[in-house]
Amino acid sequence: MRAMPRSPYQNSNEPYTRGGSGTTSPARRAGGNGRRRTPPKRGRGGRRRGRSGVAIVAVLLVLLAAVGVFAIVKINQEKQEAERLEMLAQEREELLASETYYEGIRVDGVDISGMTRQEAEAALGAQASVDTGNQITLTDGEQSYPLEVVSGNDLAAVLDEAYALGRTGTEEERLAQIESLTLEPVDLPVTEGYSVLDLDAQLQAIKEQVDIPAVDAKVTGFDTSEKEFKVENEVVGREMDTAAVKNAVQAALDNADFATPIALSFQQVEPAYKAADLTEAKLLASFSTTTTSNSNRNTNIRLCSQALSGQVVMPGEEFSINNITGERTPAKGYMDANVIKNGVYVEEPGGGVCQVSSTLFNAVVRAGFTITERHNHTIMSNYVNESEDAAIDYPYKDFKFLNNSDGPAAVVFKFDEENKKLTAYVYGTPILGEGETLDLESKLISETPQPEPTYQEDPTLAYGEELLISEGRAGAKYETYLIHLKDGKEVSRELLHKSTYPAKASVYAINSAAVPGDGNFDVPEEPDAGGDGVLLPEEGAVPTE
Repeated sequence: MRAMPRSPYQNSNEPYTRGGSGTTSPARRAGGNGRRRTPPKRGRGGRRRGRSGVAIVAVLLVLLAAVGVFAIVKINQEKQEAERLEMLAQEREELLASETYYEGIRVDGVDISGMTRQEAEAALGAQASVDTGNQITLTDGEQSYPLEVVSGNDLAAVLDEAYALGRTGTEEERLAQIESLTLEPVDLPVTEGYSVLDLDAQLQAIKEQVDIPAVDAKVTGFDTSEKEFKVENEVVGREMDTAAVKNAVQAALDNADFATPIALSFQQVEPAYKAADLTEAKLLASFSTTTTSNSNRNTNIRLCSQALSGQVVMPGEEFSINNITGERTPAKGYMDANVIKNGVYVEEPGGGVCQVSSTLFNAVVRAGFTITERHNHTIMSNYVNESEDAAIDYPYKDFKFLNNSDGPAAVVFKFDEENKKLTAYVYGTPILGEGETLDLESKLISETPQPEPTYQEDPTLAYGEELLISEGRAGAKYETYLIHLKDGKEVSRELLHKSTYPAKASVYAINSAAVPGDGNFDVPEEPDAGGDGVLLPEEGAVPTE
């Protein structure tokens, strides 16, 4: 028999019927119209999908909690590590700053780790004792110097050595030494014997008594006739050889030899300057100027040049005219002569001494010395080139130069009043090389026209009368160069200084209130071009403003 097709409901508990006979079908019992009822589909919002979402959220929460726990643990670990490192740094700092002996240090078998110096001395219980029965004698051949000997031990030195362990070098090197001591302890022995307390200090005190300082040969002057320096001889010095004497004392202590005197050892000290090095003086440079016939002015030049002649300047020293001559007063014999004050000539004691300073300047600069102070006049001098003068006026203006050579230098003047010739000489150790010379060259940079004349009232003057009080002049600026020559040929030049000579208006005295017929003054005619014109006072060596 052919089998019936299996109904979808065969597995249900409901009875199965065909057609309308028999038992009522489940569909009908459900009150339907006989159609099959399809089971509902499980959609996204169904009960099964909801359970999955909850599970995922739960897993996420667990993961977040785990991450939080891990982060907290990590933070705690980092905090603990930072605290540990801070503690190690503090311990390291305290270890390096410790003032006690480090771990692993023993002295004569006694562990002094962690002890202070006083605690270590007490623990060791040994101090050097003074034995006045022995001494060592030092002698320089003329006088003896006893050293008291003590017997005992070298505990103090050993404790010093022990304390130095772990305390040398950088911080890293010290830490390495301290760690090494803990791994390999050291034991420093104390040795019994003889010693001299404060030996270094005692030897230094003896040295100060027996040393003889070297004395340089001294230039006391310059013989202007022989052209050589006057020299006081040098003294060779001696200096105790402290190291050699200390070694000899230590050898005597080691051998317990207290009977044999120890001769002091000396080293010879040579002076920096010897007489043989100073007596010879070479002429470095000279310069001459022509003076006037004014007797007062020549007297002042002679007095000033004599005061400077023979003066010695040692290496590194500065020469100053004002310091040597002081104020040039009538009490010193200086007489009234023309000087320049504020751009005009006036009579004053010492007039003319600027010719001395200007002559010396020209000699000194050609010798190669360094000029440290120099001033120009307000009126150009007629005895040297423009811008090559050197004005002095005590105490305001001075002429100075520095001896930048390796030996002494001397200034010498010769004044030939009969022939009106003043010459400055400079002697010493050459600064320039063989064939080298120096010279000056001055150049006009600019000129300023002479201002219009000015007038002063003088009621004593007649109508039309004019009296010249001071003559005006044009102004000028100059640059002066120091020329370096080799065998007469220019090698180089450098700007040495600048000089400014200000313009000045002529000053006349007039009487503007006078009328024609007053007085007996006749108005002179204008002088011819070849006339003599107005004669001014003869210009001398300008002593400055």
